[in-house]
Amino acid sequence: MNMAAMAAMTLPVGTEWLEIGTWKGDSAIALGHLLKPFGGKIYCVDHWMGSPGTDLEAEASGTDVFAQFMASVRASDLEDVCIPIKMDSRDLLKHFAARQFTFVWIDGDHRHSVASQDITNASSLVVDGGVLMGHDCEFPPAAVDCKIPTAAMIGEFPPGTVSSKFLDAHAEDDCVPHYSYASNLHCGVVKAVSEIFPQARIANSMWSVIYVDGNWQAPELPHGPKGVDVEPPKDNRPTDPHPRPPQQPKAPT
Repeated sequence: MNMAAMAAMTLPVGTEWLEIGTWKGDSAIALGHLLKPFGGKIYCVDHWMGSPGTDLEAEASGTDVFAQFMASVRASDLEDVCIPIKMDSRDLLKHFAARQFTFVWIDGDHRHSVASQDITNASSLVVDGGVLMGHDCEFPPAAVDCKIPTAAMIGEFPPGTVSSKFLDAHAEDDCVPHYSYASNLHCGVVKAVSEIFPQARIANSMWSVIYVDGNWQAPELPHGPKGVDVEPPKDNRPTDPHPRPPQQPKAPT
């Protein structure tokens, strides 16, 4: 799954997008280049102070990250496209009217208390046919407290499961190591997505839903417009140290 390709599904009809969690602007600039030919805008919501207790907070204490973001936007000639909204994401609904964006991207605070509020608030701002998407969801809702991975899981995310007890214990941590995942796990995001959107599609640690006729559903993976490559699902399954030879089908009798 590819952020730019999913966003491009809403072009050219939708020309106003929203990003929650912008930091130095890498994703905002990528999306801004898609919007610019259509005269669109992306509203970039961040307080640019970093999440509490993280390396980003430490960086922001000694560096003007917002100035770095603006410098990157200017260098990309996107000042008229990437519109910064400097505020806490939890105040989102105070600044925007309901249901006006065709694409919302969430990559902000990973703590469950904030991530769940970001997702809930953002969901009220998506128009019919719009896409709500986010980052750092390493396990799908079906993998929570599931003993045996389903066939749908294979190839889209690491095998195995995660317990709700583990998610609860680390829900307010930014991220923590997990025994069945090669990198850190963002428990707050996984827990929030599994609670709010159990139907979400998960691929490459990105989750997404689409709002259609008053209902949220898992979107089909886009092929993407010309010039936008869609990443194929990654097969993260460990290599079997003792592989068995493939079985030949029996001849019909």
